[in-house]
Amino acid sequence: MRPHINTSPHPVYDLDSSSQRWSLYSAVVCDGLPSEQAAILNREFLLALWADLTPPLRCRAIWETRFPELAELSRTRAS
Repeated sequence: MRPHINTSPHPVYDLDSSSQRWSLYSAVVCDGLPSEQAAILNREFLLALWADLTPPLRCRAIWETRFPELAELSRTRAS
C-alpha cells in the first residue's frame, strides 16, 4: 500500500492557519494522487497560495500546463 501523502504523526490541519494550509497544499500538490488532490484542494485556496508554494520545477510545470491560471499567477509574480 502506498504511504499517506503526509508522513507526520498527526496529519490533521487547521485550514484557518495560513502556515498549516500552506503545509497541506504543498504536500498534496507534490505528492497527492489525483483523487486526493480533487478531494482536498480548494480552488480559491490553491489560487491564493500558488505563488508562495515551492513545488519542484517539474511539478510546478505540470500543474501550470494543466491549469493555465496558475501559470498566469507565476508570471504575474515574476514581473
